[in-house]
Amino acid sequence: MLPRSMAANSNPAVPQDYYRPPVSVSADWANPAVLGLMGFGTTTMLAGIANTAYGGLWQIGSGGLPGDTVLGMAIFFGGLCQLFAGLIALRKGEIFAGTAFTGYGAFWMAYVFIVFEVFTGYPAADPYVVAGLMWFSIVWALFTFTFFVNAPKHGVGLTILFALLTIAFILLAVNFGNSTTGMAWAAPAGVPAWYQNFMGLEIFITGVLAVYLAFGILTNTNYGRKIVPI
Repeated sequence: MLPRSMAANSNPAVPQDYYRPPVSVSADWANPAVLGLMGFGTTTMLAGIANTAYGGLWQIGSGGLPGDTVLGMAIFFGGLCQLFAGLIALRKGEIFAGTAFTGYGAFWMAYVFIVFEVFTGYPAADPYVVAGLMWFSIVWALFTFTFFVNAPKHGVGLTILFALLTIAFILLAVNFGNSTTGMAWAAPAGVPAWYQNFMGLEIFITGVLAVYLAFGILTNTNYGRKIVPI
């Protein structure tokens, strides 16, 4: 009896490589891309709205988007659900999707940990917290850029998504870096309103694209043919 790896490789129609496990091991797991993209996209859309004058988190109590809305989504849907999706993708041998979903799931949970003073003991308006968020954004811009470089192997949609996401993190880094008083979830003094709105809109569009890709994957898989171009 052949070992499992050799048995899987005996089928020439199913090529194996160093990072993809035998098909017999990974076939039991469904494609986690819809869950991961939906978790990322919807949370990013809310974060984008929150960074504009129309739904800004600095308007808490006066018609703005409550901070708990974004933070709650960031913990459970953008955080935990993306983390689960990433672990499933890694289990299936998908190094690109698995690392991305797991990474951005951890990103959302880390962000909540940073700005939620119950965890850290520091108020969100602390200038050191805001300075830290600038470097936090720079590091995540570099992380995202590595996926942008590799995204063309996975389609035009993902390439555009990672390009927009890289730009979003750069905009966030500039936003936090130019804040003279600083708020981790508010309109920081020293940053023009037009910049805040532009940044929020760019982040929102990034989230919309992720939801569109999830919609395309779900629809095309469900109906067994290409209905939505992705």
